[in-house]
Amino acid sequence: MDDLIKKSKLKKVKIPWSGKSEGMQNALKALFPEQAKNIKENKCALCGSTKVTFKDFRDNLSRKEFGISGKCQSCQDKIWK
Repeated sequence: MDDLIKKSKLKKVKIPWSGKSEGMQNALKALFPEQAKNIKENKCALCGSTKVTFKDFRDNLSRKEFGISGKCQSCQDKIWK
């Protein structure tokens, strides 16, 4: 299991590169260090909110999107609607 998932307060949100080979995980972390850091710290990549919690998301798809993009529910709503 990826260290970022273990350390995240949003334990049920998977980082998009979890399950990938160790080499691929390292490459993705090197390419997107801020994304990994933001997700680990439950911080929105767009608005900077530091109060992102599991309960904030409308559904599992939105939680999964946070694991991919690092965007909170409010920012996802602004982008996708």
